[in-house]
Amino acid sequence: MVIERTDTNSLRRPAEWEPHAATILAWPHNTETWPDEMLKRVEQVFIKFLSAVAKDEAVWLLTADNQSLTKAGKFKKEPGISGSLRIIPVPFNDMWVRDTGPVFVFSGDQPRFLNFRFNAWGEKYEPWEDDNRLPGILGEKTGYPVQDVPLTLEGGAIECNGSGTLITTESVLLNPNRKNGDKAAVEKKLKDCLGTPQIIWLAGGLAGDDTDGHIDDLVRFVGRDKVVAVRSAGKSDINHEILEENYRRLSKARTADGASLEIIDLPQPESHTDRPTVDGSTVVPASYANFYITNRSVILPLYDERFDQKMIELFGSLFPDRQVIGIEARDLVWGQGSFHCITQEVYES
Repeated sequence: MVIERTDTNSLRRPAEWEPHAATILAWPHNTETWPDEMLKRVEQVFIKFLSAVAKDEAVWLLTADNQSLTKAGKFKKEPGISGSLRIIPVPFNDMWVRDTGPVFVFSGDQPRFLNFRFNAWGEKYEPWEDDNRLPGILGEKTGYPVQDVPLTLEGGAIECNGSGTLITTESVLLNPNRKNGDKAAVEKKLKDCLGTPQIIWLAGGLAGDDTDGHIDDLVRFVGRDKVVAVRSAGKSDINHEILEENYRRLSKARTADGASLEIIDLPQPESHTDRPTVDGSTVVPASYANFYITNRSVILPLYDERFDQKMIELFGSLFPDRQVIGIEARDLVWGQGSFHCITQEVYES
């Protein structure tokens, strides 16, 4: 069911730490993203992550083919999993449901799915038609109303604090390959559909990020006025200039409530890879900012022994009411995304 736009004053995009009704995940199957033995390797990471999420909350697990459906059916029989897992066979092109799945908002106290245009991060990877249709199909299958939004946007491009503030990057939403128009036009559409009167624009993203610079590899809210932000390791680092520009902008930013941001630095893990990725890159967007918050846990990607334990301890202090679960993610980020990129949350009404 497609619905009309409503008064923006009644709209709200929740913060990720608010209660979830479910997490949407998609079983990896794309052999162009994961060639040769990489599909089996990423499946092992995915199963560990899926198990951690499914023990905390309900999961809508999307399967695109019979082989994935069979694997998902076997996983559902694991102890403690069956009651939390809903398997939904549906066509999709790749597993990055943060970018392709529905973006949840409240209109008053009524939930809805937002259906943005998706064009594979600027028409980089064909085909993408099934991914573009995914929010509408999931709305039909689950009974959630769907609002079509005339804006090319991936969920990984926006970060919200649940109280009217949104952070994004110019390198994505203002990129000509998204065909969104100028900044004023984009801001109006964001405010109209997400209920975010305050928009903080950062410059760009990490080297090796084929999305053109998603915010969920850079800066994440960990409280209403508190963020974690990736900082450069030094002037010789490939990301130094852009990360320092982002930090300067964050330092001057204010939330919708007029508060300045408390900024907690995150280190950069090793980002070079011995095996070039599918687009030929030898750098991947490894980032501790790409964590995912469930109802009971914070699931943290691990990449680098120099920093992994320190990051587990840091996130434990930031989320004292949740368990921090660290999972090795270098095989996943080889595909140029990590744990936040493979999730999309549905909130409790």
